[in-house]
Amino acid sequence: MLAAPSRTDPHPPSTSLESDLRAVIKGEVRFDPVARALYATDASSYRLTPLGVVVPLDLDDVRAAVKVAARHGAPILPRGGGTSLAGQTVGEALVIDMSKHLTEVIELNLFEGWVRVQPGVVRDVLNRRLAPHGLQFTPDVATTDRANVGGMVANNSSGTHSIKYGKTVDQVIAARVLLSDGTELELGPLDEAELAAKLQQTDREGDLYRSVVALTRANLAEIDARYPKVMRRVGGYNLDELASALSGRAPFNLAKVVCGSEGTLAVILEVTLALHRQPGRRVLSMLHFDSLVAALEAVTFVNRHHPAAVELLDRDMFTLGRENPNMLPLLDWVIGDPAAVLLVEFDGETQADLDAGLASLAADADVTALAYASFIADTAQRQRDIVELRRAGLGIYATMKGALKPTAFVEDAAIPVDKLPLYIPEVLEVCRRHGATAVMYAHASVGVIHVRPLVDLKSAHGIEVYRKISEDVFELVMKYGGSWSGEHGDGLVRSYQNRRLFGDQLYEAFRELKRAFDPAWLLNPGKIVDAQTITENLRYGVDYRPTDAAVELKTVFDFSAQEGFLGAIEACTGVGACRKVDVGTMCPSYMGTRDEDHSTRGRANVLREALTGGLPGGLTSKAVHDVLDLCLECKGCKAECPSQVDMAKLKYEFLQQYHDAHGTPLATRAMGSIGRLAPLAQALAPVTNALLPLAPVRWLVEKVVKVDRRRTLPRYARQRFDRWFAGRARGAAPRGAAPSAAAPRQVALFVDTWTQFN
Repeated sequence: MLAAPSRTDPHPPSTSLESDLRAVIKGEVRFDPVARALYATDASSYRLTPLGVVVPLDLDDVRAAVKVAARHGAPILPRGGGTSLAGQTVGEALVIDMSKHLTEVIELNLFEGWVRVQPGVVRDVLNRRLAPHGLQFTPDVATTDRANVGGMVANNSSGTHSIKYGKTVDQVIAARVLLSDGTELELGPLDEAELAAKLQQTDREGDLYRSVVALTRANLAEIDARYPKVMRRVGGYNLDELASALSGRAPFNLAKVVCGSEGTLAVILEVTLALHRQPGRRVLSMLHFDSLVAALEAVTFVNRHHPAAVELLDRDMFTLGRENPNMLPLLDWVIGDPAAVLLVEFDGETQADLDAGLASLAADADVTALAYASFIADTAQRQRDIVELRRAGLGIYATMKGALKPTAFVEDAAIPVDKLPLYIPEVLEVCRRHGATAVMYAHASVGVIHVRPLVDLKSAHGIEVYRKISEDVFELVMKYGGSWSGEHGDGLVRSYQNRRLFGDQLYEAFRELKRAFDPAWLLNPGKIVDAQTITENLRYGVDYRPTDAAVELKTVFDFSAQEGFLGAIEACTGVGACRKVDVGTMCPSYMGTRDEDHSTRGRANVLREALTGGLPGGLTSKAVHDVLDLCLECKGCKAECPSQVDMAKLKYEFLQQYHDAHGTPLATRAMGSIGRLAPLAQALAPVTNALLPLAPVRWLVEKVVKVDRRRTLPRYARQRFDRWFAGRARGAAPRGAAPSAAAPRQVALFVDTWTQFN
């Protein structure tokens, strides 16, 4: 099917499921339309309305939610930050949001170098805890400031430095998990005797081990023959990890197969992770190239110098970055007009380590013959700026104007590095053949170039192009012996090709593995095996359109540069930069509440649903007002969102529409009239200031102006600012006079109501 799912709810939530959950869950149980709209999308192109949402207060809530869902036969979807680009974290299921409360660092073993955590801890928050000990959890995906560790394990994440540290599966030591029937298991490394003991057990755990060992042994030859021979293979299930164990090369560890299973095998309660030392120093060499092919040819030569990372940035990123006021200052190092730049990182404990890496690279005639310039970023601030530019790539590309948007669907292939100069031009030719252009960036060191074709998923033609490009690029991946999923996973966008990639025998082994862990098929169904087609359940699609009321909406603000009010909302891609914690400004209300409702992404999702018929009551409903109410209109998102979502401006417009529909409240009128009241209050400043702290006055202010009675309004000045300044100005330097050491520089001060009278 080509159309998006209907905006109206095809599967009303079960009242009995909701009531049974409310009876046992201490945390939040939400089956309201707003919550279900909030969790219907992630950072992918897909939209599926969940049955309901549980935000567990503790692990006992998770256990209770799984048991109730199993009793009702309801699918279960564990979710963290919801930043999936492949659609793993959306589904017609009971969503269990681990990100709010399950954030504990349970145990840190410095001697052995491991940490045990709950699934909702954010990767960067964990690393800040580890930094005083010189340790780190190494996978560094672009979303590390909001990515939950549990989600990174479920997705087998990797990131920029995987050439040095590997993927998440290489860091997973053990996991405590919950099966869909409520069975709780401790999964970890087993030697031969321990595995034999597990196989002798007569309980559910024993059954699981017997099934998994048998299917792995039956498919050893096929696993060896069919698994892509690239390091960055995250598609399918990690049967290769178990095959390696049965061949005696590693302990047998079912935690390794839960890793990368996208929540389809078990719910992660706790995970134990290996840690690595943080390098003391690093340096970046930014190699500039006149052509993309030259940059790709250079990767093989660069890799032989043992860099910690090699990342590709293309010309489109620089062009769009210069149009983004937050990104522009990060681009002053670019020399000329490169078609592509390779970010080459060396790290080590001493400056001599860095100098050795840079010297060997600079002396490589194969590299210097291809690159026309190099910029060395050797200061910490410069390095942070460049890395931030690289990480903002997806959001930067999303700011491209027009119906055609860079879309993640063939971007995740991992190709043998020496084949990149052949593969990438053929991918671009596929796009050209179907009338599409593309942008690209990412992990050149391991053959994962994120190619994002520009397609229009709101048109039938665009959706057909989406399908055809996916099918044709898959053929190229097969041709070059690559992996269809290199780090972003299978989800809804790539699972449909797993039978062809791995063959019938292994695909049936995947289904058997799924059945062994999850006989009722309740855990995140439709991912990895038994998947939908690529064009089903799109967020947009041919049926996606604003309601009649939204079409007739006359806005006060001009949104023409954003393709209208709805277009300004749709700028949100769902990557969730607004969910970062403890850093930056965006989004203060999310930082305070940790509620998806109060993130910029959550508000954009609700506004979009309201304008397209997905929420009862439409744009001016009380439900939409409640979601936007805690937006502080601070413009943090305008400055820090890579897609430049301006929620403050959107809220201004919303409030105008809401008040037009419902009338302007007295408190709003009173606060809006403060400029007319302030001159009188200031003229009577001694009396006014004496009255403001009094309890009856604060009670009245709370009733009328809605300012909490525990807060006293600012005192009024004894003299108006303009009159005070007029007296000062007589002794100031004349207008236009050049500043000198004796005369301070002139500034322009905007004198608002508070500056004037308070």
